[in-house]
Amino acid sequence: MAQILNDTMSVRHLVYWDLNSDEAGAMRGNHYHRLKTEQYYILKGKLDLLLLDPETGERAVRPVNAGDRITVAPGVAHAFRSRGYAQVLEFSPDPYDASDTVPCPAE
Repeated sequence: MAQILNDTMSVRHLVYWDLNSDEAGAMRGNHYHRLKTEQYYILKGKLDLLLLDPETGERAVRPVNAGDRITVAPGVAHAFRSRGYAQVLEFSPDPYDASDTVPCPAE
């Protein structure tokens, strides 16, 4: 993690997940957090990061690849769509709190 973070951020939430599909289109996410900032490090594969500002309705799609590090701020709805098999580390200085997660389709 030191090589991924390369700063002084403490990690209180760390999850490994994969989109275990050789077919493109598998999804993960479609929510936002009221308080939590999330970071992702793409270990393997290619994904599309789908973003939505629930207040303005503004949408964006950002392709991400192995080696990319992404930060998603609180209040931004997000989802990942695979372009094949992918592995991801998800981490945050904030601990997981289910009450902080709000379902919201970013796609």
